[in-house]
Amino acid sequence: MGGREEISTSSGDIHREVLQEVTAQSTDSSARYDDAVIEIAIEDIVAEKKDDMRVAPVSAWHIEREKIETLTVGDTLVVPLDGIEYFLQVIDRERMGKSTVITAMYEDEGMRYPTVITIGKETLFVTFQTPDGGYQSSLISSEGYVYSNASIEAAWVDHSQSDTLKVTSNRDLDIIPR
Repeated sequence: MGGREEISTSSGDIHREVLQEVTAQSTDSSARYDDAVIEIAIEDIVAEKKDDMRVAPVSAWHIEREKIETLTVGDTLVVPLDGIEYFLQVIDRERMGKSTVITAMYEDEGMRYPTVITIGKETLFVTFQTPDGGYQSSLISSEGYVYSNASIEAAWVDHSQSDTLKVTSNRDLDIIPR
């Protein structure tokens, strides 16, 4: 089953097509991983693993790294968060330098929510979207806090400041061929 998704800005000046080959869940080679991601108590994490004291974690995970490393296209990864289990279908897996990047989708009421898992030498990074918002986690030694994107933005973004970049010279535009 193939999928095609078009992405463009509101002005329509950027257009990109993403083609995806998604293996059907009913294939014999697909597997379901119910216990690869385990929600644990926030206080069970070692204190120095907390990324930023300004952002309160919403949860904590323990990840069975060996199971995550074996995920392939078509597999289903069950991810628990705040008492809800999200069934993510793996749609892509690729090597990027020394890391592996796994892309998965959660579908709810016709909407698709992406998850990106980056597996490094000693760390795992997870960016996870749900109908209730986005979350992210940095896991060291297979454990880490889960933060909501909204709480990260509240702690780091100063909405009283402009987000406009000002060009101060033509040297800022060196990416344009002359």
